[in-house]
Amino acid sequence: MTSSQWLDLAILAVAFVAAVSGWRSGALGSLLSFVGVVLGAVAGVLLAPHVVGGIDGPRTKLFATLFLILALVVIGEIAGVVLGRAVRSAIRNPVLRAVDSLIGSALQLVTVLVAAWLLATPLTSQPTLAGAVRGSKVLSEVDALAPEWLKKVPTRLANLLDTSGLPAVLEPFSRTPVVAVDAPDATLAASPVVEATRGSVVKIRGVAPSCQKVLEGSGFVIAPNRVMSNAHVVAGAETVTVEVNGESYEASVVSYDPNQDISILAVP
Repeated sequence: MTSSQWLDLAILAVAFVAAVSGWRSGALGSLLSFVGVVLGAVAGVLLAPHVVGGIDGPRTKLFATLFLILALVVIGEIAGVVLGRAVRSAIRNPVLRAVDSLIGSALQLVTVLVAAWLLATPLTSQPTLAGAVRGSKVLSEVDALAPEWLKKVPTRLANLLDTSGLPAVLEPFSRTPVVAVDAPDATLAASPVVEATRGSVVKIRGVAPSCQKVLEGSGFVIAPNRVMSNAHVVAGAETVTVEVNGESYEASVVSYDPNQDISILAVP
């Protein structure tokens, strides 16, 4: 099974448990639970920038934000269930209780699916988790059915957690368009120019705490211990590393021209 299939299985398992809980809680309890989940998620998104704003590490910031939102979602869900069950105890008619339970199961099922979607959608911008989330058929269906006003909540959270500095050009669960292009010229791989310059091309990564971004780009060796890249790749970065052949090296910016978008790095 793929990671996406495992994720779908986990979501459906939780949804089943929630449906059973909804049968016991009834319609009002499940409705209040749903409202609590949405309000908790919205409150988490609004509070997250203020709570995690001082955290530098992207991964730590991600988990802190998700923990905050999950905690508020759970609190909202529990509050709704408790209030609803108190009201349900007043229903004595067996038929009404059965109808109430059926509606409650459906509402709790929707609540879990929406909660999973709200929490998972921002993760589509995280490289290590994007594949599993984007490939989820359950979450894709929820995303397709979600109203536009509700989609703004996870989109705002995704923008908060994004560290790439790049704009989102696709919807979270959309498929990357496949465009037919001509195959590259196979003879170029054996070109003397390519062979001679292949080892001089490097990957550059910069961490800019001031804007909470991880910047990435490429560069090339221009002299011993010197690499040229774009200025925007290292803009605001306090730490810069150069990666080549699987090895990382600490680097420092020795020349920076934002007007020409050129930077020179010293790599010991």
